[in-house]
Formats: sequence, structure tokens, C-alpha cells
Amino acid sequence: MRIYTGYFAKCNKYREAGLLLISTATKIPIWEHGKGILEFKQLGPTPDMLKLFKHEYEPRYYSILNKLDASVLVKYLERISKGKDVVLLCYESAASCEKGTTYCHRHMLSKWIKEKTGVDVTEYEFTVNGNKQEITNQPELF
Repeated sequence: MRIYTGYFAKCNKYREAGLLLISTATKIPIWEHGKGILEFKQLGPTPDMLKLFKHEYEPRYYSILNKLDASVLVKYLERISKGKDVVLLCYESAASCEKGTTYCHRHMLSKWIKEKTGVDVTEYEFTVNGNKQEITNQPELF
């Protein structure tokens, strides 16, 4: 099993790729209700954190994560996925995070898992003939 990160706009593509979809957001988008996304709210920020600046947000989010055991999380993901790769989801597009126009907790989550367990968690990339394909059809949350 591999653990990836991703965002809700790509859910249909993740399903086509055979990934298990897991939300780490405060809520699943309405257009995805009833489509089999598992919710792990304990991996997400609290609703009040969504209004914070990055310098306030990051320490609060890491304090949430540090109450958890990353190795137990990885073992749990392995058990529920039954060997399938998983994608941990939230709203922000990878492109907007890379540009610095927004920030996202899933990148902090992937860094935390790596630091605590040594397991690499990367953004899921779609490729066509070996070339990375960015799929952006979702407006940004912030």
C-alpha cells in the first residue's frame, strides 16, 4: 500500500486509478456525498482554524497531529485499504499550493507521517505517456 495526498476535484480520477479515498477535511463536498469517501476528521483542522493565517495555523495543526500515533495511523490505513493505495483528500489544489497562493494541511500531514514513520506520502500525479497531467476544475476554497 502507498499513501498519497490529493484534492476533491480529482476524486473521479482517483477512483478510476483504484485508490481508496479518505477525507481529511472538516467536511466532504456535497457533490461527493454518498460516493464512498471515508472520513478521518481527526486528521483535519478544526473549522475555526480555516480562518487563521499560516503562521497561526501550522502550530495548531501540528498540535492536533502530535496527539495521534502516526505508526498506528499507517497500520490502520493498511488494514482498511486491504492493500489498495490510499489518497488523503482535502480541498486545495496542488498547483495553488506549489505557487504559494494558498496552503494546505495535507502537505503538513504528509510531512508529519514521514517524520514519524519514515513512510513517504506524496501528491498523487496523473501521467499520460510519462508526462505529468494537472487536472484543475475546482475553484479554490480560500
